[in-house]
Order: sequence, then structure tokens, then C-alpha cells
Amino acid sequence: MSGKDIKGIGFSGQMHGMVPIAKDGKVLRNAIIWADQRTFKEVDYIKSALPLSVFKEKLGNFPNSGFTAPKILWYKKSEPHLYERTYKFLFPKDFLRYKITGGMNTEYSDASASLLFDLTKKDWSHEMLNILDIDIEKLPSISNSFEVIGETSKEFEHLSGIPKKTPVIAGGGDQPCTAIGNLITKKDQALITVGTGGQLFFPTESLKIDPQLRVHTLLHAIDIYYVLGAIQSAGASLKWWMDNITSEVSYKDIDNTEDFSKPGANGILFAPYLFGERTPYMDDKIRGTFIGISYVNKREDFIRSIMEGVSFAIRHAKEIILKLGITPKKYYLAGGITKNKLWTQILSDILNEELYILEGEEKAAYGAALLALFGIEGKDLDNVKLKMKSIVKPSQKNRILYDELFLVYKDIYKSQKELNYRLFSILNKIG
Repeated sequence: MSGKDIKGIGFSGQMHGMVPIAKDGKVLRNAIIWADQRTFKEVDYIKSALPLSVFKEKLGNFPNSGFTAPKILWYKKSEPHLYERTYKFLFPKDFLRYKITGGMNTEYSDASASLLFDLTKKDWSHEMLNILDIDIEKLPSISNSFEVIGETSKEFEHLSGIPKKTPVIAGGGDQPCTAIGNLITKKDQALITVGTGGQLFFPTESLKIDPQLRVHTLLHAIDIYYVLGAIQSAGASLKWWMDNITSEVSYKDIDNTEDFSKPGANGILFAPYLFGERTPYMDDKIRGTFIGISYVNKREDFIRSIMEGVSFAIRHAKEIILKLGITPKKYYLAGGITKNKLWTQILSDILNEELYILEGEEKAAYGAALLALFGIEGKDLDNVKLKMKSIVKPSQKNRILYDELFLVYKDIYKSQKELNYRLFSILNKIG
């Protein structure tokens, strides 16, 4: 394929990040991404500055360090000279698109995940911006994800071989685009993605906000809403262990071991709060925990407990979303977890759900391409078909065990919260 064969370009990228741009296009500082934890004080300020009703009725989300709003507040307070020079705040993917087209824009899926967006008006929240004293002029204009909002430049043609004036669509955040890439466009479908983090993506045609704000409500890339359960450290928990504790064990070793560790990990339960946790606690200060460790445990038990603990966290999020009246008929599975047969089986068993895995990888990029196809040529996404790679079916032999362990898992947070907060306070004093 040559550059001349490219009919259009779509974009996808990690959500919640902040890239400050000067009027001349210069990047004023390194991006602050979704996993950054520096904004504890700003999160606490936002919680105190607005009544809870604003989050419940308009923003659809509870403050968390992952969102863009506290990052901008931190930036304004810590680097005011750069804030004053900032012409636009862009999300990561929008910065890349700016480099190709010269346009500083965003779209609804990323904007709705900033904590600066009014879901009822589908626009920037003037109320939130006024209270936080953030200049609305510094925020980009918002378009539909599938809308053509620019063309490739002559400079980009020289770099890529793609002809100038090739149409470029706005694109979408990684979660909406991953959903599009798995053809999750209707309310009777759900997508579970386990990569660095874990996400449960449930489309809904009407605005549904959890009264307790334990999950997120955001805009999809195709002009409907979705409810999202977010696990901060999913695959990252296993990577942390494999990289730092048992680096001599490979991921292939895990998958190829039939008698890896017994269900229940020989008594160990893991709470995957390595970056704090979003669903259901929205707590930046909580930290991860192993409980039940004894002399009989081996490294395999710890590894299995991590896979089970992340799966319990996903089940907890699913339980909350179902109580909102969203009842999908099928659950699709995507992300790096699909390469690990043992973990996919554990997840299916703990959820007690069949998990459908479609052919193909890099579904976020594929979803961005489908959005471009829809936006540029008007192709109906309902006519796109993907082959089924596999269906993971739950085993019932561990049903009772996992149900009982799940109840214990849900008690870990409240039993450990006070100790974690005391430790956090001590460590925060010494920097």
C-alpha cells in the first residue's frame, strides 16, 4: 500500500491527558497523562468547591486524579507562567492530529472525560469552569468523532507519503474506539478490556448516572452514551509483579502451566489498588494489598491471586453497572488479556459469563479507521463484520468458591482504608 491509497485518517489515543500548547504551536511542558497521581490536593479542592448534585446531575463523574480538570488546576497553581502562555489544552490524540492538520480541536468522547463537560448540554461546563477559574478560551472546540475537521498538510506529505489534503476526522478516545473496533455500538452489548488498566464499557441510549458516582458516564464516539467501570491497575498489576518480583518467569510459562495454582490461589486474595482505584471507590489514596499469605504459598499463588483479584474488581464494577438497569446480552473481551488463556478462563469463571473474543488486534486503531470510513464515505458501521476468534465459557466447578471469595474481596477496601490513609499521610509528610 502506498500513501496514495489512503483515503482518510482517524485518530484514537489515551484519555484524560493534558498537553498545553502556546499560540505558536510550541508544547509548553511534558504531557500529564491519565495515570499521573500528583493532583491529590486539586481533587480534594474540586470535591469541596462544588455541590454533589453538580457531579450527579451534570458532570456524571466524581473527581479523580485521572481526569483532566485537576491536572489543569495543578498546572495553573504550580506553573502559572506557563498557564498564562497556554493558548489551548489538547488531549494526547488531538495534539498528534494538530501536528498533521494544524487544527486545535477535540471531540465529544475525550471532552466528556475531562470533568469539565456538561453531559446534559453536551458542551463545556461554564459552571465548572467559572468555579475553577479556568479560561474557556483555552479549551478546544468540540466536534463529532466521525466529523472531518481537517486535511493533511504539505509537510506531512513529505514525512509520510500521504498526499496533502487527505481528509482527517476528529477520532475518539481509546475506550470508545476500542468499542467501535469490536463493533460495540448497541445497548445490548458490553466490552471488557484488560490492558494496563481494566474497563467495562456498557453503551446506553439514554443518560444514566450512578447516584453514588461509583462508575463513569461519558459520550461514545457515535452520539450515544456509555457507562464505564474503570480499574486503574489491571494488566499493570501483573506486569509490576512479573517485572520486579519474579522476572525469571515468562508470560508463556504462566499460560502453559496446566496445574498453575489452585482456584483461590491457596488462600491469597489481592486488591489491585497500585494506582489507587476508580470503580467503585474513586479513591486516589488507597493502595494494593495481599491478604491471606502463609508459609505454604509459592510464587505461582501470588501470580494467580493477581489475576483473580483483578477479575474480582471487574466483577464488582459489573455488579454496580447492572444495578443501573443496563443488561447486555453479550460480553466481548479485548486487550492483552486475550493472549493469556489462563487469565481469560479465570475472568469468565469469576464473572460467570461467556466471553466473546473477535479476530484482530489493536482494536482502538481499527475503531478509529472505522470512524474515518463512516465519516468520510458514509459507510454504515452495522454492515461491518468480524470473525469470532474464540468463546470462553465459564466452568461451574468453582462457582461457589469464587462467589464466597468475592464477598471477602469486597470487604478488603473498608478493612484496609484507615491503615492505608494513615500510611499515606506519613509518607506524604516526608515526600
